Amino acid sequence: MDAWEVGVQKHLASLPPEERKAFMAPATVDDCMVKIHAVRHRHRQTYHKLVEKLRPVIEPLQHFQGAIDVTCQVSPSLLSPVWGPIRAVITLASDRLATLQTLSLFLERLVEPLKRFQTYENVFGGNPTLRSAIGLLYCDLIDFCTRTVRFYGKSSVRTIFGSFDKEFREVSDNIRHHWTEIDIAANFVHITQASAIRKAEEERRQIQVHGDIQRWLSPATVSDDLAKYRNGCMEGSCDWFLDTDHYEILTSHMSSHAIRIIGRPGQGKTTLSAWIISRFLQKIPRRVLYFFCKASDPEKRQGIHVMRTLLSQLLRLHEECYPSIEKWYHNSGRPTADSYSEVCDALLDLIPKVSKRPIQVIIDAIDECSEPQEVITILQKCQSLASSQFHIIFTSRDYPNLQPMFGFVNATVSFPITFTENAISRYVASRVSELDFAVEKGLSDQVTRAVTKASDGLWLYARLALDELTQATGPSEVMRLSQTLPIDLRSLYSSMLSSSESRFSEVQIRIAQEIFIWIDGADYMPWWHFHSDDILEDSALAVLVQFANGGEEVFNPMRLIQKLCFPLLNVLYTTVNGESCPFAANFVHYSAEQYIQWTSDADSRLLPRVLHRRKLRRLYRGLTAAWYFTESEDFRIVLQKLRVDPYGNGVGAYFEMAYGMGDSWHMTSLPDDLSEDEKQEVAEVCGPLISYIDTTQCIGWAEAAILINYAGGFTNLLENVQKAVEILADKDFDNTVPAWQEYVKARRIFFTDFSYVLKITGPGYNAWDRSLAVMPDGFEEREVATAILALGRRYQHYVDEAPKLTGLSGVSVDAQDVTSKNGVAREWQRRRPSQERFGNDG
Repeated sequence: MDAWEVGVQKHLASLPPEERKAFMAPATVDDCMVKIHAVRHRHRQTYHKLVEKLRPVIEPLQHFQGAIDVTCQVSPSLLSPVWGPIRAVITLASDRLATLQTLSLFLERLVEPLKRFQTYENVFGGNPTLRSAIGLLYCDLIDFCTRTVRFYGKSSVRTIFGSFDKEFREVSDNIRHHWTEIDIAANFVHITQASAIRKAEEERRQIQVHGDIQRWLSPATVSDDLAKYRNGCMEGSCDWFLDTDHYEILTSHMSSHAIRIIGRPGQGKTTLSAWIISRFLQKIPRRVLYFFCKASDPEKRQGIHVMRTLLSQLLRLHEECYPSIEKWYHNSGRPTADSYSEVCDALLDLIPKVSKRPIQVIIDAIDECSEPQEVITILQKCQSLASSQFHIIFTSRDYPNLQPMFGFVNATVSFPITFTENAISRYVASRVSELDFAVEKGLSDQVTRAVTKASDGLWLYARLALDELTQATGPSEVMRLSQTLPIDLRSLYSSMLSSSESRFSEVQIRIAQEIFIWIDGADYMPWWHFHSDDILEDSALAVLVQFANGGEEVFNPMRLIQKLCFPLLNVLYTTVNGESCPFAANFVHYSAEQYIQWTSDADSRLLPRVLHRRKLRRLYRGLTAAWYFTESEDFRIVLQKLRVDPYGNGVGAYFEMAYGMGDSWHMTSLPDDLSEDEKQEVAEVCGPLISYIDTTQCIGWAEAAILINYAGGFTNLLENVQKAVEILADKDFDNTVPAWQEYVKARRIFFTDFSYVLKITGPGYNAWDRSLAVMPDGFEEREVATAILALGRRYQHYVDEAPKLTGLSGVSVDAQDVTSKNGVAREWQRRRPSQERFGNDG
């Protein structure tokens, strides 16, 4: 009900029953005012004709009214009979004129307040107090309208002799009183709503600041890890931890406690961590901080990742502490909290403020963190600063070099052998019951016993062994496989790969070999590059598959790679630097990554065929990259884009191939203990590599590298070329393979010539004197050298336009500022800032 309806109801309530039935209220406030004016104007001439005719006589007599009154008092017999009636007319007419003027003035003054009150109703109509006050005014207005109609509806004489005070004084006073009350109520509502608006704005600002701080901290996606590992936990498999004294201590109000849980790779440490975290979240949901370290994940392997995530979790649990961190956020001045000391200081500053109740911290796989000692030290400080219990749980492998870091822990806990074996036995029996041969009771029991015994307490081994058994074609093969199970994970990986590759074609073998020599990015990519150690994106994977397949694309490469690289790699949809990637490949487990690293120096004759090229992986990467830079459609598109806009997007697989080629060029020796077959492989691979740098085949790569580094003002290309010149200087190299010696000589000439071109045309070091560069002997006779010099001259103009020079070790703040201010920042597709990207281009 709006204010007008409230006013109508109040007026009706004041009328007698018979009048209430006959009363017809105006529809709105505006209709009411229109009716008042219409009645007044419609009857104006009729009602006041007599008054208007008498006005010329009345007005002069008014001036002499006092004198005539005195005369009448002196001579009453003479003037009183005449002056009495005339004086009455003058008084009535004057009162009537005053009434008209007062009424008109009152109506004029009422118009503006009514507009204001209607605005109040529109703006603050939801407030019941204000709506009631306006309703009272409207009730008065309806009464005023009724009295006006009644007053003007009288006969002319009755109107003239009517009393304005009697008809209108009371209602006009009520109107003035109520509109004062409305103004007071509106002012109160305004203050209340303004306060509410300010509060809402402050809440919105707080939400914005909270979001900004969380984005600044960029916590890792550990909640996804928790869900994944928790779902993979078999019921009852971790109950042994409930029976330990440590669980009781960690959930009680005793003093701060720290324990270390150790186990072998694949024994279930991460699953146990997820189970403990879930138990704690059920018991004390607002007091659990956790992190899953993963050496192969670029967002979960550094100390800064651990600390940012713990700080983020703590803030989400204690939103009242955001103001304490806001100063660190503003003082940082960077989009991401990448200062380890700042984040640690902020965490240490916050702990005393929030630790009045126990806090549980669980760090899984601390040994996979790149700075475990630093993380442990900070958590120790947090424990000492906490005003209540601050419990810490670490899980790790039992490596001797880690032991000194954990001298402060209260206890070290190992997996109970008997309990774990029984749990694995139940898991194996459950899996076996779902297989085709489960109907054969004797065979099922034998497989269960064999897998459980071979697993030796390793959940990962049991899962992989059962995955292998599912590939068996019949009971006989199941029996054979169960009787010849490998003795450890390494042997199991080799056995599963050998079994799988027996079903591969030669093309599929070559594809798997390509994937396995490129998957460990840490072997050839710089530490500061955008990739993780083991993630290969779809662009690079597509190039590798196409190269191994004779230059042709394959159907469904994602499914093919998953099939060929099982059980070491997982192919998945993922994101890289916050952007979606169609698919990528990474290791399924840290033990798989360790296995691949082991194969780099192992006797290839003892390895599956798909891993035979691991020992000569650096040369084979160079061969793949040479094909990419000469024949790949992907690189042809990249080079076209660079020619049009060297600051643009879309580099495809350029960086993977450039780094792989550069790693091949920086080789100083062959691996030890090469077999005769491997020496023959070296000769076969070195031939194409020599031809690539001895002819203009390499001009495509050289042009792309020059464009990127010249346009960006980067000295990285010069630094890497100089590095190659220095390591290939006249030294004694392995002479057992002549082709290798020729490859060394070809690289010496190529990089000496390239270095000269970069020195005289490209971005050099500070205060570099180009006149000091000396042309190598025979430079002008070598086709490749003169072609590269022509490229340097063609793109030299970019050097003058580039921002402040940058080097391999990083970018100065000044250079970053210049780049940002001039809009020259390069944001290549799925890459880090350009200052970190355009470095080692071979």
